[in-house]
Amino acid sequence: MGAAEQSGVLTAIILVINGTQTRATVTLRNTLSLLRSSIPDVFQQNLVVVLTNCSAVTANFDLSHLEPWTIAEANVFHMNNCALSRPVSQWIHNERMKKNMEHEWQYSMETIEELNQLLTKLGGKATEAFKQMRINKNIIKSQLHGILLEVKKIQDLQNELDIMKTTQQNVTADIKQYSDYKRTKQVEYSELERGIFVRKFCIVCLTPCQDEPSSFSLPHTIPFYRDVTNLVEYIFKGKCRCGHTPFSHYDCKLQSVKKIRTVEEIVQDVKKIYDNSVSKNKAIESKIGSLDTDIAVLRYVFDIKEAEIRKCYHELKKLCSQFNFVHEVQGIMDDMERDARTLTSIAARTDAENRIRSITKLVDTLSKAEMSD
Repeated sequence: MGAAEQSGVLTAIILVINGTQTRATVTLRNTLSLLRSSIPDVFQQNLVVVLTNCSAVTANFDLSHLEPWTIAEANVFHMNNCALSRPVSQWIHNERMKKNMEHEWQYSMETIEELNQLLTKLGGKATEAFKQMRINKNIIKSQLHGILLEVKKIQDLQNELDIMKTTQQNVTADIKQYSDYKRTKQVEYSELERGIFVRKFCIVCLTPCQDEPSSFSLPHTIPFYRDVTNLVEYIFKGKCRCGHTPFSHYDCKLQSVKKIRTVEEIVQDVKKIYDNSVSKNKAIESKIGSLDTDIAVLRYVFDIKEAEIRKCYHELKKLCSQFNFVHEVQGIMDDMERDARTLTSIAARTDAENRIRSITKLVDTLSKAEMSD
């Protein structure tokens, strides 16, 4: 088809078929399928069939094998010429064979002349349609390879995303497990309250220093008496058990009352694990969000490439109604399947098989659309 495109102008496409075959062989069917998928509709009127090894009477080949092409009767020729297929010495001395050879040769020359007249009548047609078909086919193959790369990237990102989600589950479990990093305990403390008895009170310690309260109050409020009393106590008793001199004390009705209150205590080791897990979870959530975005972008690119394939496919169908999409991509699929079988890594082979299934799904979708058309 490359030669047809490069020629610029094409007069006819001649199909040379063995006319003695009653059935189309596998090779012939595959060849015809390839041709039907490669020849633009504009050249269908320029199709010429030459059935060899037979005459119009002895031909066994059924032209229905060429359907849906319809070949005009004027474009079908028969030719049975064995003159050049065997040595002359085998028939030159046999009159009957010689006569048959000469007759077949003459008939063949007449057929060639009729063929030349038909080609002159058909005239030439521009091969631009071949060029457009080639361009669209190349775009399809290029986009298919691009899709394979996008699918590979998506799968890599999806694997990473799955790992992140599994890690997040473990981190979330740790957050829940170590969220109870506070402990409560009862603490005993002293509080000054007003009582009914008089006690010595240290103004330095801010605590009562006399265990046994006195039921009466000395006139310590009188400065002279207080100073004298403190001096006497300092001389004979020395310092108070709190370690301060009598001059640091005075009489009052305050008493120290012991109470109990509940306080919260943070277990630092547990809180450290909790804070670390919370930090990890935030980082994982950010990474998951980034991976989701990257996957969405790749899927968008995937959709664009798929849309381009569909567009080129429909353009090809306009140029060649018998375009066989499956046949065109079968070579790529065969290469992919062959490469997949050579992989020794189970993960790599699974990945390759997933990519093949992805492309197969697209091919099947377009093929079904082709059948519905």
